[in-house]
Amino acid sequence: MKNKVTVALLECEGINEDLYNNARCFVTANRLKKTDNLVEHRDRVLSVMSEFILLYYLRTHYGMWVSNFSENNRGKPYIAGSELIKFNISHTRNIVSVALSEQNIGIDVETSLSATDKQIIQLMDFCFSEKEKLYINYGETGYHHRFYEVWTRREAYFKCLGCGLSIKNNKKDISEDFYFSGIQYKNYTVNVCSDRKMNVELHLIDAQATQGMLAAMQAY
Repeated sequence: MKNKVTVALLECEGINEDLYNNARCFVTANRLKKTDNLVEHRDRVLSVMSEFILLYYLRTHYGMWVSNFSENNRGKPYIAGSELIKFNISHTRNIVSVALSEQNIGIDVETSLSATDKQIIQLMDFCFSEKEKLYINYGETGYHHRFYEVWTRREAYFKCLGCGLSIKNNKKDISEDFYFSGIQYKNYTVNVCSDRKMNVELHLIDAQATQGMLAAMQAY
């Protein structure tokens, strides 16, 4: 498929200790080191499962076995020696999102439970452009939906650029030369950004599917 972007979403609520520990066997040493420094078990599960999902798709869809990832000078990870495959990861609460493509991409996922009204106002004043604030505040309904739509678009856009959100990017308008694909899944809002048109292929993964993915990886 031309301009294909694969997006995988995994809800981690059904990931038990056996699945988590088996997935740990496949992730990189650097990921394990970062994971073991996390305090909350939920965060450790998100950390491990996000990289496991990425490695699974790299192996089964692209025939790549990656033992480590490099980072550019802005901290964006990439596969050393392979300029062809681009990827990006995001997670929040109990969900992991992974995007893979042969074009530049960024992805972000947020849950509507992640910010109070007060925090939304503070974020809008601190981060969003005037155009974005007008869009969010337009109309009597849909305020929260539009906020998370804009928030995830901004995050995905700057991740696609490879720089992430920072103070110097606050309130900057998003370039109209970029393309976005929004996904609404349960109470989660996902946005994918690329500098080219996209055909997004969405994969929804649960614990049972994860078990099958582990079996596939073990078979290699």
